[in-house]
Amino acid sequence: INYQPNMINTDWAPLLSQYRRQLEH
Repeated sequence: INYQPNMINTDWAPLLSQYRRQLEH
């Protein structure tokens, strides 16, 4: 199984940003 945390991290960065924005609103 090839696990690339770097790719997942790059995908999570924007997702976390939006999640925080929604929480703040």
